[in-house]
Amino acid sequence: MAAAAPVSGHDSRRAAAMEIVRIHTGLCVAAHFIPAPGLSSVFIAGIHLQMLETLARHYGSPFDRRQASPVLQAFALGATHGLVTKLPVFGSWLKIAVWPALLATYTHQVGKSYVDHYEAGGRFEDFKPEQLARAPLVAVPV
Repeated sequence: MAAAAPVSGHDSRRAAAMEIVRIHTGLCVAAHFIPAPGLSSVFIAGIHLQMLETLARHYGSPFDRRQASPVLQAFALGATHGLVTKLPVFGSWLKIAVWPALLATYTHQVGKSYVDHYEAGGRFEDFKPEQLARAPLVAVPV
C-alpha cells in the first residue's frame, strides 16, 4: 500500500480554514430553527460575523467589526429571512424545506470567498463584496 502524500503547510492552513467555514455553516442552519424569526436573524448575522473574525484571526489579518458590518449588509441574505418565513401558505414550507439549504449555500460561499481571498494574500479590509458575486457557486459539502 502506498503512503499518503504529505500535506503542505499551505494545504493544512486552507483545510483548517474550510473547517471553520463548515462549522459556522452548520451553526447558521441550526440558528435558522430558532422559533423567533427576528431572533434567529440576529443569531445568523452574529454567526456570520464570528466566522469572518475567526477566519481573519486564522490568517493573521486585522479584523475590525465596524468594517465587517457594511460587508454583511451588502450580502443581506439574513435580512430577508424573517420576510420569507412570513409569506402566506408557502412561508412555513419555505422555512423548513428551502431556507436551510439557501442559508447553508450562502454561508459556505461567503466563507469560501474569504478563504480564497486570504489564500491569495488579501486582507480583511481589502475584500470587496463583488468578489463573492464573481465566485463560482459550489455545492456545500456535508
